[in-house]
Amino acid sequence: MQIAVFCSSSNKLAPIYYQEAEELGTFIGKENHTLVYGGANRGLMESMAKAAHAEGAFIIGILPSMINDQASEFVDELFLVETLSDRKEMIKEYGDVFVALPGGFGTLDEMFDVVASAQIGAHDKKLVIVNSNHFYNPLLTMIEQILTEKFGSESNKSSYVVVNNAAECAKYLKDNIV
Repeated sequence: MQIAVFCSSSNKLAPIYYQEAEELGTFIGKENHTLVYGGANRGLMESMAKAAHAEGAFIIGILPSMINDQASEFVDELFLVETLSDRKEMIKEYGDVFVALPGGFGTLDEMFDVVASAQIGAHDKKLVIVNSNHFYNPLLTMIEQILTEKFGSESNKSSYVVVNNAAECAKYLKDNIV
């Protein structure tokens, strides 16, 4: 299975987030899955890729050409694309399932793009939101408000699932996707 992961490229995060990224990367490698991700050598991206690589995972990185100097050494196959939109499209094409670890604006953009494109029938792939350290609690409250106020359909809930940590994510993937 090709697991596409969205996550932070920041090097200034609390240790818990790097540990979660490493745990997910280890799972991907040990289970012989392919990691599809942004390809950068920074933050959670690099921690996850390093752990996946250590366990023998095949790693596909998709990176905007304007930041090709940030490519991870752990990538087995690197695709350089022109824009962030191109990156999102390629990740959606390659991923069989999507996982969102904590991240910033780019991660949120990727998450909502996956849900919105599923909403219009572009794919039927699941997004697993990993709520490590309760990071996504405010966002999940906002999503519930969107649904309560009818700005979004309850049917959107079928395109994502929320888990509390990387271990629960791994279990969900093993039990429901693989």
